[in-house]
Amino acid sequence: MVLQAKPVNPTRRSPRSGAPAPRTRRRGDARRAAGSSRRPAPPPNPEPAPLPSARPSSAETSAPLQDRGVRVLLVFTAAVLIMVAAATLVGAVGQWWVLAPVMLVDFILTFIVLVLFVELLGEGA
Repeated sequence: MVLQAKPVNPTRRSPRSGAPAPRTRRRGDARRAAGSSRRPAPPPNPEPAPLPSARPSSAETSAPLQDRGVRVLLVFTAAVLIMVAAATLVGAVGQWWVLAPVMLVDFILTFIVLVLFVELLGEGA
């Protein structure tokens, strides 16, 4: 391997601060530095093999995955739409007595949504 000396530019001083001006690099310097790396890239770490007991059975892998939150989302959306319709009914009728059945429907729908949330959380255990 033959090394060739490269001339060094003298340090230039910035006209305002008197501090040395930053050294600029040429495009070829970056390519040479990247290409002349002496250390090879480290080999990728192999992933550990899964434990035999952690593998799912063939019946579990063939069954489609069930999205457990779709039912909660649909019931929640339906409950919100029913409550909006009931509030619109209260506004259209203009009577205070209509508010009692609307609130009863609201409490029932809220209870149903909460039961579905608890059921969904219980499935993960």
